[in-house]
Amino acid sequence: METRVLQILDTLNVGSGVASVVLNYYRAIQRLQHKNQTNLVIFDFMVNEEVEEPIKQELENNNSRIFLMPPLRMKYALEYCWKLEKFFKEHTEYQIIHGHVPNAAAFYFSAAKKANVPVRILHSHNSQAADQWWKQIRNRILSKIGIWYANQYMACGKKAAQYLYGKNCSHVYLMNNVVDAECFRYRKEVRKVVRKNIQAEGKFVIGHVGRFCYQKNQKFLIQIFAEINKKEKNTCLLLLGEGEERQEIEKLIEKYHLEQAVKLLGVVPNVEDYMQAMDVFLLPSRYEGVPISVLEAQASGLPCVISSEVTKEVKTEYTDYIKLKEDKKKWRDAVLHWKGKGRCGYLPERYNSVKQSIRLLEKYRSYKIMGYKEDEKSPDIDVNL
Repeated sequence: METRVLQILDTLNVGSGVASVVLNYYRAIQRLQHKNQTNLVIFDFMVNEEVEEPIKQELENNNSRIFLMPPLRMKYALEYCWKLEKFFKEHTEYQIIHGHVPNAAAFYFSAAKKANVPVRILHSHNSQAADQWWKQIRNRILSKIGIWYANQYMACGKKAAQYLYGKNCSHVYLMNNVVDAECFRYRKEVRKVVRKNIQAEGKFVIGHVGRFCYQKNQKFLIQIFAEINKKEKNTCLLLLGEGEERQEIEKLIEKYHLEQAVKLLGVVPNVEDYMQAMDVFLLPSRYEGVPISVLEAQASGLPCVISSEVTKEVKTEYTDYIKLKEDKKKWRDAVLHWKGKGRCGYLPERYNSVKQSIRLLEKYRSYKIMGYKEDEKSPDIDVNL
């Protein structure tokens, strides 16, 4: 008998790290079940933004359903609550809800609990609530209420677990972020084509993927690249993403006269192809959970230079951690250290989507096997990454 699990996200569209993780699990589970000719677990999705057509078609072709809710804004709060209650009254088939938006969990888990949904999983994906202080306070309060209404707890890593659930988080199940390693596997022919298209042939290419915002710290990244470009002119910086700080980034690029060296590529559906064109990945984030962009870079064989604020859970011998307070020249030298080294990175096995998807399936099935009752907490402890 099939089990439908309702995944709750704000968006499923390209550019969202959380969406990438959930879709990576979804696709790996689809392949596993297709191979075994089973269809025991089906993901349905509740989102707050219209889903782009290619993703929508993929999901619906696999018998998944998409439910669109009002945007996550205060002016829609009453409508959101009303629609949630109506939804759970009409959809009594869900025994498991997996929520990936902690600051909205107060609303959707409240409605789910009222409708007697037995398994309500809250999943932490980050190590900070927001960039602005007032949003941090608001989100912390809402997240605490969401924790109270949830009865199963997950996180992508130790930092994300401690941030949302507190230092004593031994009751939290660590479900690693994952990528499709085969999709990001290094392909020399793709590298050649992409580098030609972006006019980066023969250059040392530094890459970055992330929303243009305070968290990802692209302003500092541009300053680092300015130092790199002073010392090594034959360099190129690829920036993949969009966001509220784009105009400020563009002004900085002009200030340092880097217009010919920096390529703003926006949000692209084929990040894996652009990863092939890069020589090193740079991420000076102010805070992170387990950044999916680093895992994708590692799967592409790229060495990574990242801030010490990023969890050590992604550390390999080809990953350099630099403190944000360090001089930009130290960042410059760490990046240029990898010049001419070629492909040398790798994805740690614990982030491979196939093996981790088996863990997630087993976890979902355990809820039914163990017969959880309303408000019963999971005794399961798994903190071994």
